Amino acid sequence: MTRPSWRKRTEGNAITLRVVVDTLSTERVEGLLVLVETNRVATVAKISFPFSDNVPDVTVHVRLEGQRTHKVSAIAKIRQGANGVFFGGSREITVTAAACDG
Repeated sequence: MTRPSWRKRTEGNAITLRVVVDTLSTERVEGLLVLVETNRVATVAKISFPFSDNVPDVTVHVRLEGQRTHKVSAIAKIRQGANGVFFGGSREITVTAAACDG
């Protein structure tokens, strides 16, 4: 399951998101998607891990649009045997000073 880690209140031009995906030793993370539903472009990061056997620990820098509360979600695709499954988590971030309005 993903463990998103970030501050709850921040300035819109200085958002740093850290996502750690915890898996069993028999599972392999194939990809990670980070979404901000309230941005004009919702997908802020799409990362593939084609050869990784490690636990992904990813830091992404993004801008959030407007002074409001944003729902930020992280979704990981994990290979379990022959099947792929999806796990995710989300948090709300309140922007106190907007970076890119308009």
